[in-house]
Amino acid sequence: MRHYRRNERGVISVMAAGALVLALAVAMIVIDSGSMLYARRSLQAATDAAALGAVRQIGNADAAEAASSAIFAMNGYSYGGDDMTVPGVYKADPAEQPENRFTPAGGGVDPTDINAVRVTKYAQSPTYFARLFGFGDVTAISAISTAAYTRTVSFSAGTRLASLNDGLANQLLGGLLGTTVNLDLFDYTALAHANVDAIAFLDALAAVKSLDAGTDTYG
Repeated sequence: MRHYRRNERGVISVMAAGALVLALAVAMIVIDSGSMLYARRSLQAATDAAALGAVRQIGNADAAEAASSAIFAMNGYSYGGDDMTVPGVYKADPAEQPENRFTPAGGGVDPTDINAVRVTKYAQSPTYFARLFGFGDVTAISAISTAAYTRTVSFSAGTRLASLNDGLANQLLGGLLGTTVNLDLFDYTALAHANVDAIAFLDALAAVKSLDAGTDTYG
């Protein structure tokens, strides 16, 4: 019986050693995976910023790429090699898959329709334990971001001040507009009772291209 007990103790020792090795392996994987995930998120954030900077230079491809490169440099990344800043057309069509909504410039794309850029950035994430098993010192990572230049418009109307004193309102409006304004209370009353169909008004503006712009990013 004592002989068998000694054998059992040996089995437990082997199992404990195996469990320790397994725990160390899991810890190594978690550390390397966490490091790569952090590097990937940092790269994506920098790529989003680069796309936003590049789309503001949408009329000049070279200036857009220079803006992208400068923003990457500010975030600690070098720009070059396979990295790309590509102008094109983005259509927010829900019927299309997200990866198919951007069309690079060239081919059948009308240059006047270009409203977006797509930035692609490649980098490397260092490994800490995977290299011990022959997986290399670094892991390749990449990020893609698309920024679109969208036209927006806003409007407002108000005549409440004029209903109190037409002379004061004329002075205020004249000072704001830099010209002479001569409206009487009847003019203000007509403005106050005017009706505007907002939907029809915005439909009419849809054909106008010289509108203030905003930007959106699509990772």
